[in-house]
Amino acid sequence: MPFSAQESFDTLEMTSTPYLALLEFSRLIGTHRTLEDLFRDLAQRLHPIVNFSYLSVLLHDEERDVMRVHILETDGPESVRLGMEFSMDESPSGWVWRRANHVSMVHFG
Repeated sequence: MPFSAQESFDTLEMTSTPYLALLEFSRLIGTHRTLEDLFRDLAQRLHPIVNFSYLSVLLHDEERDVMRVHILETDGPESVRLGMEFSMDESPSGWVWRRANHVSMVHFG
C-alpha cells in the first residue's frame, strides 16, 4: 500500500531531524571565532531542550595523567572550575579516554 503525501512528509521529517540538527551545529561551529563563544551559544541553545548544570571540555594531561577542565559554561554555582583536575579513575571523561568508548549518564532529581 503506497504512503499518502502526509505519511511521506512525516517520514521525511522524522529521518531528517537529526541531519538538520547536525547542519545547525555545523553552522554554529562556523560562526564562532573561539571555543568559549561556541560553548556559550551552545549552552544557551541546549538549555530549553536538556536540563544540565554545566557544559565543559576536559583534556587529558599526559604528564600528570589527569583530565583538566579547559572550557566551562555554567549558569549556576561553580562546583566545577576552570583548571580543575580529575584523576583518570574519578572522572567519566577519564573512563571514556581510557576505553575509547562513550558513556551515558542520566540523573533525575
